Amino acid sequence: MRRTCIALNKTRLSPALATFALLLLSSCSPATAAPLSRASESLQMANSLIAKNNHRKALSYLDRAIELDPKSAEAYCQRGYVHFSLEEIELAELDLNKAISLDPRMAEAYFQRARVYGEKGKVDLALSESAKGIALSGGKCRSHWFQDRAAWYAQKGDNAHAIEEYSRSIQADPKDFWPYFFRASIYYKTGSYSKAISDLNIAAKPPSNVSLGRIRSLRAQCYDKLGQHDLAAKDRKEANSDALKQMADF
Repeated sequence: MRRTCIALNKTRLSPALATFALLLLSSCSPATAAPLSRASESLQMANSLIAKNNHRKALSYLDRAIELDPKSAEAYCQRGYVHFSLEEIELAELDLNKAISLDPRMAEAYFQRARVYGEKGKVDLALSESAKGIALSGGKCRSHWFQDRAAWYAQKGDNAHAIEEYSRSIQADPKDFWPYFFRASIYYKTGSYSKAISDLNIAAKPPSNVSLGRIRSLRAQCYDKLGQHDLAAKDRKEANSDALKQMADF
């Protein structure tokens, strides 16, 4: 930076170039860099707390990050997410609106705002907003984005699109077993009992974290619909046993 300053002193610059040079110097000055560095540190600390589900404590670090860097779309987006997690829906929407105004191409902000709309019962708006997020993501979509979209379609009674979104969720993360269970539930509602059983069998495989009791109860209903009552009875017995074990653990 000292060499740049010397060069500027010895060279006559055009007004436009001189202005650019001054902006460059000011952007690199310690007075500007220090707050931005502290803002980045606060954001990192907040993200660490969010990962530990300590959302309330993370909020103070996000407030500080925004105070230090009011143009940080990421900080506004994260604070919007935290407000949503704390069921502070209106505050979440305000922060997400701000994040998008600062960075109109931030896919995560659109999807988080879609969740706000979904929570408010604005399902069509949630689907539209989440579609924008997916389009901006460049193919880097998280499995739960599609799961939320599937749930919104299910609320509308659009089971075909719900199944399609659960399938996209599985494609995005085949190791997430919940979409198999949820898709099985839709298959059951639409009378596709064999497909439901197939999904439930996958959802039951280790290291699945889906409750075996829930899987067996739904699978028993599918077996009954198919007239396979012996298999249904077996699943129900095991589901009841699972429930008793859980009660004993408490």
